Amino acid sequence: MEHGLRLKYKFLIHDGPMDYSPEIFVKVNFPEVLVKDLAVLKTKGEITMGTTADVYQPAESKYRLTRQILQILRDNNFPVSISTKSDIIVRDLDLISEISKKNWVYIEYSMTTLDEKLARLIEPGAPSPQRRLEAMKKTSEAGILTGIWIMPWIPYITDDDENFESIIKAAVQNGAKFISGEVLRLREENIEHAHFMRFLRKYFPELIPKYKRLYGNRVIPDESYILERQKRLVDLCKKYKINYLPHFYNRKIAFRFYGSSYGRYSKHAQVLNYFVTRQLFRNMRIRFPTSDFITRVLSILGFFPGP
Repeated sequence: MEHGLRLKYKFLIHDGPMDYSPEIFVKVNFPEVLVKDLAVLKTKGEITMGTTADVYQPAESKYRLTRQILQILRDNNFPVSISTKSDIIVRDLDLISEISKKNWVYIEYSMTTLDEKLARLIEPGAPSPQRRLEAMKKTSEAGILTGIWIMPWIPYITDDDENFESIIKAAVQNGAKFISGEVLRLREENIEHAHFMRFLRKYFPELIPKYKRLYGNRVIPDESYILERQKRLVDLCKKYKINYLPHFYNRKIAFRFYGSSYGRYSKHAQVLNYFVTRQLFRNMRIRFPTSDFITRVLSILGFFPGP
């Protein structure tokens, strides 16, 4: 962006397991630049918001940049997906609802645990799990496709069946239509140098040997562990009759997951949405947003999310 304002604004601070900076950069001219970029865009696609940084950080209450962006996307008829851990999003449900009438919109609320004490430890400064569930309920009641992103699940801390089930059960009770999950990814391959180790040393020193065995010199855990936990998430989603959208870090893990369990999980883990055909089906939906025929075809093929 051409202009910006650097602020010291604490949202997620260094005492948590993720290496988030206490400073954020407010791109005050983003709406202006977005309008110019969309004017020359040749191919329309889904606009994904919040996967790298939460677009509903506390500063959004003051600067309202996300709301301006949504207004622009509404006026230009773009499909939108938003990932957030904030209940500030409720402020913009009017705009999001308008977008959803012409294109698909889906909202993922990030959740690690329902334990309030543990949540404050893992995500200091973030809205409580209860506030996020309340926001999700309002989002769902507004007719917007809504789900939970268990992100990240943290090995030996939030990855047990009890925690998974409590989140999924609460999600269903508050209007969620899908669940997704992602394991903790380190920023450094050598776990000895990872920021997360400082968090473990301070709060869970007894887990350090387990993490060294599980991660070794990788940024993600051993593949067998990931697959086992993914399958347990699918089992729990089957129990509560909710769609599970698997997230994989590479094709190898995806092939192992589907190759070993396609027959068991195909109706509950949305295979076609999270593999080779995903972009093709999304392009069909974007190009023919009002076609009943395309809607029926994608429904038969199991495409999800969708309007």
